[in-house]
Amino acid sequence: MWFFDDGLHAVGKITPLGTITEYSLPYPGNLAGTAQEEMIQGPDHNLWFTDPKAGMVGRITPSGVITTYDGKANSDPRDLLAALDGSIWFLDSAQQALGHIPLGGQLAFYPLHSPMSINSSLTVGPDGNLWVTLYNQIGRVTAAGAMALYDVPTLDASLWGIVTGSNQHLWFVEYYPGIIGELIP
Repeated sequence: MWFFDDGLHAVGKITPLGTITEYSLPYPGNLAGTAQEEMIQGPDHNLWFTDPKAGMVGRITPSGVITTYDGKANSDPRDLLAALDGSIWFLDSAQQALGHIPLGGQLAFYPLHSPMSINSSLTVGPDGNLWVTLYNQIGRVTAAGAMALYDVPTLDASLWGIVTGSNQHLWFVEYYPGIIGELIP
């Protein structure tokens, strides 16, 4: 199991037998703290994490080698997602953009052309594209970063989570009216 250790400014792992190993993060400790947000396993079998306070996305190998991807000034990366092509996507609420790290590639940002909500979210749709909830729209993003936006009928919906259901439809939350919406891609 992997975890963040704010006290030691590290990422750690604990084995089933209780052995703990920690790896120091390669940026100043005053940039981090309790801000480490999430950790996912990528298709490359490495772990990926966000540190919004430091404006970083990081990757750690099972042997503890850490690589960081430094966002733009005042970056706020959240909501990591591993895409089918092996790349990593995330939302950057401070930049109002999608971040993208292709396999072996350079960090790129794609501006969102609609405001994000407090809990905008990402998912991979049944069509293999990335889908994102924004304040009042849902975006479909191709692997190249091209975006199409779809309006939802509710005014000021403040969309939250989005998932692909077993019926291959997209399901999302309209926070303010308190309803669940469905989109057929």
